[in-house]
Amino acid sequence: MANPESLLKALNENTNTQGGYLVPEVWASKIYDMILAKSSAIRLCENVTMTSDTLYFPKVTAASTAYFTEEAGTITASQPTFGQLVLHPKKVAALSRLSTEVMEDSNPSIMDIIVNRLAEDIALKVDYEIYNGTTSTGGFNGMRDTTADTAILSVAVGGEITTDKISDAISAMRSQNIIPTDLIIHPKLTNKIRKLKQSTTSNAPLLDMVSFGSSPLGSGIVGKIWGIDVIETTQLPTNLTGGTATTATEAIMVARGKCGIFANRRELRLNKFYLIDTDDWKIQSNMRCAFAVNYSKAICVLKDIQSE
Repeated sequence: MANPESLLKALNENTNTQGGYLVPEVWASKIYDMILAKSSAIRLCENVTMTSDTLYFPKVTAASTAYFTEEAGTITASQPTFGQLVLHPKKVAALSRLSTEVMEDSNPSIMDIIVNRLAEDIALKVDYEIYNGTTSTGGFNGMRDTTADTAILSVAVGGEITTDKISDAISAMRSQNIIPTDLIIHPKLTNKIRKLKQSTTSNAPLLDMVSFGSSPLGSGIVGKIWGIDVIETTQLPTNLTGGTATTATEAIMVARGKCGIFANRRELRLNKFYLIDTDDWKIQSNMRCAFAVNYSKAICVLKDIQSE
């Protein structure tokens, strides 16, 4: 796997004087909008802006309790329990190298292609870390990292995905007074879920597919299960081992806006540098961001699902 801090792309075939200069802001704004459009994970999180290198964010670990009381009776006191999230930004970057000839001769413009590629690279890397990251990857502690946060809910599937196991995940979250909104799956699971029925006595499909070409499909949503959006992402693993499934994947059920905090420390930068020795150009994009699980019970990981 590529270094989590940097993705290096090399092409072959412009720009200014020796040294480098900042590409016009319109390009940086365009690529950041594209990252948000291409990322499924960022849209699931509460988005905030960091004003320093460390962000302290309050976290409720246990709620207060309400009681019925008699007229003029003493109201029973209860205290919510609070914790604290500490977010530190990580830098994610992508780099492409082009020759002057490519810059001059390409039609359509190579910059459009590069901006698209850089946006997709960064979006996929951020998604990967939000879903899968651990302290050993150099990125974030992600939604699947139950070793870092043992309060994250889980349902053991132990083989083929079933209607009952999806229902169990919904029940696990609702029992914590959390309403799930999204189920994130690898595309390899989509065909399996398409074949599931609502019950053993019904031929009605469990998955209500989104029509091809519709706007939700463009954001990764492929359908709904009992009102829950089903989102495809290639950033979940399909080669896990150690459970009862021979080759396993995992799916993640979340409550949108409650499952994590995505913090932007440095707005996206896009830089263009001329290499005088080779008459080449480097196009580089980078941003600093942070993620942390906000409320563990707003995530339920469906584990040990047969992926093949």
